[in-house]
Amino acid sequence: MLERLAEVDWQSLSHAYGDASDVPDMIRALASPQATIRNQAWENLFNSVRHQGTIYDATPEVVPFLIELLKCDSLPDKAEFLKQLFRYSPDFENWMPYYSSHPKRAPPFEIPTRQSMDDGFDVYLPLLNDPDSVVRRRAARLLTLCFSRRDQVASVLRNQIAAEPVAHDRAAMALLLAVLNRIEDKAFFAELSVHEPTALVRLTAAMACVHLEQSAVPEHVLLIIEQLAANDSQLFAQLPQEEGNFATQEFVIDSALDKLLENGTAGAGLLKLLLESTSTEVRKLALKRGLTIARQIPAAMEAVSRLLDESDANFRGNVAFHLGDLAIVAIFKAKIRKDREAYAILERELNNTAPIAVDALASRLTIEEDVHVRGKICRALKYLALWALGSTTALGAVASRESDARAAIEFIEGLNSSNAVTVYRIAMHSEDKLAWMGERKLITLGISNATSVVSLLIGGLTETPSIAESCANILGALGQNSRSAKTALEGMLNHSSEGVRTAARDAIKAIE
Repeated sequence: MLERLAEVDWQSLSHAYGDASDVPDMIRALASPQATIRNQAWENLFNSVRHQGTIYDATPEVVPFLIELLKCDSLPDKAEFLKQLFRYSPDFENWMPYYSSHPKRAPPFEIPTRQSMDDGFDVYLPLLNDPDSVVRRRAARLLTLCFSRRDQVASVLRNQIAAEPVAHDRAAMALLLAVLNRIEDKAFFAELSVHEPTALVRLTAAMACVHLEQSAVPEHVLLIIEQLAANDSQLFAQLPQEEGNFATQEFVIDSALDKLLENGTAGAGLLKLLLESTSTEVRKLALKRGLTIARQIPAAMEAVSRLLDESDANFRGNVAFHLGDLAIVAIFKAKIRKDREAYAILERELNNTAPIAVDALASRLTIEEDVHVRGKICRALKYLALWALGSTTALGAVASRESDARAAIEFIEGLNSSNAVTVYRIAMHSEDKLAWMGERKLITLGISNATSVVSLLIGGLTETPSIAESCANILGALGQNSRSAKTALEGMLNHSSEGVRTAARDAIKAIE
């Protein structure tokens, strides 16, 4: 065992702390009968050859010896060994072979490290018959990293799901099968969601169906999930979770929940069920994934806002934080796509639902005793300032004690003023969710008072590229109200920044 360690010129290889001549002793220590020695060896080895996510030229040389140790029947604590081995796989999101035909460019030594993990297939496979269910589950998880054998791994996992005696592990195997992202497995999951005797596995299979669905969520699958959630409000908290990076079951669960909770009124119904669960973990999950549907549907927003009355202060603070972030993902996506229509849709949605969140936050602020929660509520109201003018009374009541309240009042009043200079400064804010509100208000002011607003924006075209681009975008949104800016915009067509040039070009088209 490990005889080939001496054949590698470790001194010529490197890791985070210099040459890799100390690696062989670390690898040998992994087989020590003493847990303290093994644990220290794992820590030392990982910090050396996978330090802060980096892959070194020594890393692909280490993995084959880890797999060789795994073959040893006398290896102590095999379940822990499998957990640690998984950490040596390069980060799944850097190259998503199951989800993209255009993988990101791999950093140096990543491909050989991946290949080394892949080469362990024949070693991981027999461990699916291990008497320890944790070993079986972690071996299955390693199999999902054998990218070159995707179809073979899928066949193995389907058979394992049928044979696995432990229901929770059947559910875990189902999620691992879904990670492979094979449309061919939808029929298998559909069958499992109907005929599996255990509710948890039925739910997992239905979630896997949703994850693999490329169009609308099928009505019968949504019905299965709603019925299971209604029958057992804690069931979602029992969905398998595993430690590690992106290639985990949580990816499938999050993907499915996002699709379910964006499913119009049906998604709002499921969100309500999850928010009313007796499980704190399920309510947290619903809060985290359900803001998109809550932003669109007032009844869903009311259900989310009621969580501000939770008895746990940390949970209340979490709710306030998420309400403050109500629009940030949508703002970010619209900004990346430079999509004015998406901004307009977002504003219409928030006009219907943000006031509900503001009222709930302001009401809670008047009775909230926890100083940390009060701070989060104040910050959330600031981030919803466009709809929060009526909350300044509640903020004023705590302003003597809370600097966050004073900052929120100043921001809310500034944003809702008719002072174009004040609103312009907000529109140029470095924080996207604050700048977006300033932009919306500035557009409103520009329609009624084009001269002063357009003058400010023309001046902004000479500022930093990010400010110039924002000013050009706002001028474009003002359309013909910005006619006087056309010459200045034409002068930006030769700007060194591509973003500024594009924004200026689009603004000129909108004006014309």
